[in-house]
Amino acid sequence: MVISNFKRSFAPMLLAAFSMLAIGQAQGSPGPLTPVKYQIASIPGGIDAPVYLAKMRGLYEKEGLDVQIVPGRTSQDTINSLIAGAATLGSSLGINVILSADKGQRVVAVGARYGKNVFGVVVGKDSNIHTIGDLTKRNIIVPGASYENVLKMVLKKNGVDPATNHYIMVPNPGAMVSSYASGQSDGAVTVVPWALPRVDAKRASRGLLFADFGVPEPGYVYIATPETLKNHPDIVRKFLHATYEASRLLHTDPKLAGDATVKFVPGADAATSIAQFEAAVPFECSDAEKGKPYGPQSLSDWQETVRIYKELGLVTTDVNPASLFSNAAFEPSSEVSVEKCPA
Repeated sequence: MVISNFKRSFAPMLLAAFSMLAIGQAQGSPGPLTPVKYQIASIPGGIDAPVYLAKMRGLYEKEGLDVQIVPGRTSQDTINSLIAGAATLGSSLGINVILSADKGQRVVAVGARYGKNVFGVVVGKDSNIHTIGDLTKRNIIVPGASYENVLKMVLKKNGVDPATNHYIMVPNPGAMVSSYASGQSDGAVTVVPWALPRVDAKRASRGLLFADFGVPEPGYVYIATPETLKNHPDIVRKFLHATYEASRLLHTDPKLAGDATVKFVPGADAATSIAQFEAAVPFECSDAEKGKPYGPQSLSDWQETVRIYKELGLVTTDVNPASLFSNAAFEPSSEVSVEKCPA
């Protein structure tokens, strides 16, 4: 009798549950989220705020993605992770996309992050270093052999003999910042808008941007392997849509950069994160992208950079600029990114 009564009372509940499930499916409730591993290019900070905000606001989930944000060390590490299949998407400096292609490692820039070159050298404001031409007989920290070669080529392009300097290899970006901030070098090669807010309190500094001295390549880009772009275009498109929406929100309220970064990065400081994001905003669009939608990339930017790198001897093979990037996520027309670059 007890069992019979239980069945009579439970049956309507069960029927109601199945009815709600059926209604949910009919209304298009999201199914299981697609896992995506996204690897950043360096130590997490405010310049990565768009992905943190997209995660915090549930923008990726709205696109049906379960995005795991993985810390990185360098752009090359991120490229290696994508090629090895350890990450789905990532971020990289444009320079590493080009140098990797020169070595036969293929990744594709699928969306602009910082169209202008954010790389350069930070130096003390109390020094007599004001241009790249002043970097002679100096101690300079470099984060890797590729970046040392780039610096040397920029120095040559600006009439400086690179052999006059002493180069200190510190591949860990965190250790590089602390070493420079404590006065152990005259300068450090780094991502300028990321580094300045971190070091300025300990050592007042300014940045010498490579873009101002003849190397205007794209700064940071979102990257994928050609296979991911071909086989999973929806994942790329959905990730970019959510990330660019987060960028739009940050442009409206930069303080969100502090909230989002602190939430996901242990030990992050909100004020520094906001300063990093705001320092990077002027680099988001290249001159060729002025007045155009934010996200799609310019062929002329990649062509000019490859030309310069060949001229400097950094690119030694026949790298096709058109193969380095793709605007497929934005074509033929889409709302992946609703913002426009300033005219």
